[in-house]
Amino acid sequence: MIRSTLGRGLLALAFAGYAGCASGGAPRPAAPPVPPRAPDPAFTLTAFDVGTGLAILVQGEDFSLLYDAGSNDDRRSGEQSRVLAYLAQTLGASSEPGCDAGDGAAPSPKARLDHVFLSHPHRDHLSHLPDVLRCYPVTHVWEPGLASDTKGYAAFRDAVGAEPGVTHHVAGEHFEAGQRLDLGRRAAAAVLSVRPDAKDPNDASIVLRLELGRARVLLTGDATGGARRDPPAPPDPGSTERALLDLGAAALAADVLFVGHHGSKTSTRAAFLEAVRPKIAVISSGPMAYSGVVLPDPEVVDLLRSRGVEVHRTDTEDEACASAPAKVGSDADGAPGGCSAVTLRIDPTGAVSVIGAPHG
Repeated sequence: MIRSTLGRGLLALAFAGYAGCASGGAPRPAAPPVPPRAPDPAFTLTAFDVGTGLAILVQGEDFSLLYDAGSNDDRRSGEQSRVLAYLAQTLGASSEPGCDAGDGAAPSPKARLDHVFLSHPHRDHLSHLPDVLRCYPVTHVWEPGLASDTKGYAAFRDAVGAEPGVTHHVAGEHFEAGQRLDLGRRAAAAVLSVRPDAKDPNDASIVLRLELGRARVLLTGDATGGARRDPPAPPDPGSTERALLDLGAAALAADVLFVGHHGSKTSTRAAFLEAVRPKIAVISSGPMAYSGVVLPDPEVVDLLRSRGVEVHRTDTEDEACASAPAKVGSDADGAPGGCSAVTLRIDPTGAVSVIGAPHG
């Protein structure tokens, strides 16, 4: 009985196969193999040591972004520009006349910037941008829409106007807070704040949350929490940090925080830091005083460390760097800058590590 049942089953299968062929059917082709997903790219971020100021370069596999480029105490330009020297080492040297500040680095015809952001129109954030625009092709320029009557800002606007093929984005006219920008593969930027009508230019700062693979980075410019107060004080009503807190902790959470206003007590209130919860904080500052105060304020540094944040600063070697025989840019020039840039790497898993900085 068992043999009979098995025989009938085999006969039925054979007949079905024959019938399929007889009716013109064919075996279903195997599905093509699914290609393996490309791993997430890695990213690098460098806070240049420009002395008293700010310049941050962000690089992915298919884009580059410069957030500010200014200094209060390095006022040289052209081939003496420390920003151009840093860009030569990180992005590639410019081949334009009068732009060779790269300590002999070979010009790179592919060196370009996809995005240049001016957080707000203060010298220590914009003074080197005209050189950047003159020496490198730039695709997009973004600014906060707060006009300034300074010569530095006029030079910046003239440089933007002279840049062939650039798209100029002015807040209040072409973009606003809440906009999201695609930067490249697995990379985007969310504009969390920009206030063209701010009374304090610092609070006009374009605040960006960068989404780089699996990591998040917060660029705050000089956005403040109000008047100078110790960090336990809540952000003042109407301040940028107060408005950012209203977005919720999910919008602010970041692995890396570039600390606002060079580490001043005007920014980084405890409530704001609690929302961001960074693992790493970078402070860009130098020896020139702001209204009689050399930044960063120790209270802000202490707050960061008390929360277990790993703190890195661009001013750690200012005194020795002034006479250093070899540094990025002009050697032994008696000026701060060129020795203590901070470079971070985000690997494909989202882990962030400090990998040092280029030195001359």
